[in-house]
Amino acid sequence: MEKTQIQFPRYYINKIKHEAIETMTSYINGNLNEFVDGEEITLRYRGNNGSICSVNAIVDIVDGTASLSCEIGEIDTLKIVESGGTEGIADKNSLWLSDNWDDEAGEVYPASDLKSTVRAMVAELKTVKEELALCKEALTNTLGGGDVYLNSTKYELENKYESEKPEDAPNPYTTGDTEIYSWDVYIGPSKLSEFSQGGLYQEQRYYPKVRAFNSAGEEIEITTAITVELSCGGGSATVSFTGNTLYAMTSGDSNFQAMIVDAEHAFSESKTYLIEFEKNERPAYQQYNVKHLIVKSCEGFDYMMEHSDYLLVGEFCWCIKEQELYLKEKAANGTIQFFKINGQGSVTPTGETEEITYSVSENGILNANATEGSVFVDEDGILNFIGQVDENYVLILNNTELVPNS
Repeated sequence: MEKTQIQFPRYYINKIKHEAIETMTSYINGNLNEFVDGEEITLRYRGNNGSICSVNAIVDIVDGTASLSCEIGEIDTLKIVESGGTEGIADKNSLWLSDNWDDEAGEVYPASDLKSTVRAMVAELKTVKEELALCKEALTNTLGGGDVYLNSTKYELENKYESEKPEDAPNPYTTGDTEIYSWDVYIGPSKLSEFSQGGLYQEQRYYPKVRAFNSAGEEIEITTAITVELSCGGGSATVSFTGNTLYAMTSGDSNFQAMIVDAEHAFSESKTYLIEFEKNERPAYQQYNVKHLIVKSCEGFDYMMEHSDYLLVGEFCWCIKEQELYLKEKAANGTIQFFKINGQGSVTPTGETEEITYSVSENGILNANATEGSVFVDEDGILNFIGQVDENYVLILNNTELVPNS
């Protein structure tokens, strides 16, 4: 008996099955003259594991519109094996169906409604994963407050996004002369050139911004009329600079290039900065807003005062250089001050320079000449002033001059 080989027309579409069927159907409808109603074809497509699969299909043409009727093969199905007990089955590619359902689990997930049960389990698993992520973040990142400036929500909001202002807020930019006289790249309040010997850390996110000023020192708004181009690369550090976010994966140095063009005033200038990334030993809160727990730290007192706005009321800050701990809190006279925890007084982060001078008059009267608010009597009749008590419980009054936040 002779064998007659019948081979249907083959079409290969490098997509998964349902996408391949849609693509083939669109092709047939666009080329109806090439097909007849009832014609059988072979459609080859890409399986879920990347292999090439085949399925026979019949072309149905009704009122000038074609559709495909495809076979359902074993590869498109999942075998369900019924088996009692709790041991499972050997075929791990099949679904195990058993009437052995835990009574406790059955109260929450009814076995009679498997679809709803699976949906509920997926939703609960997502919730558990989110809770675990929160716990991990808290355990790893909130045991140390980190740098007073970099680990501040205020810093991130001010630098990552453009600050929103009320309608009647004063415009911080000049409305007069807009010709650029000087400009620089800043990270927060600091010029980028200040980081040539360190001060930036790997695995931290920074937000460089260009600021321009006129000859009177007034800041010019960077509008669409001014073109700014920033890039970073080269050097020993592995650095990413995308979406205006500067991030170093490794420590080392890198070159930061900046160019500003103001076509209206025929101004164009470029600058190159060498920046150094140190090994990061400070927690960087990237996902959850848990930045204000426990104690922050800073290199020294001057650094803390420069960035005092980045500390919340009620936060502690440890000054490494002076080995002193300060608490930012509200004083009895209503001002916000930094209180030294060892009892040696407080400093005011804003306002005029605070001075206090003690003297004894000819009549033996102690005089304390101080700026308003430094020496006062509270509502309970208690005299408050700046001084310190030594280890012998002796009160020492020293003339004090305190420099506030600039």
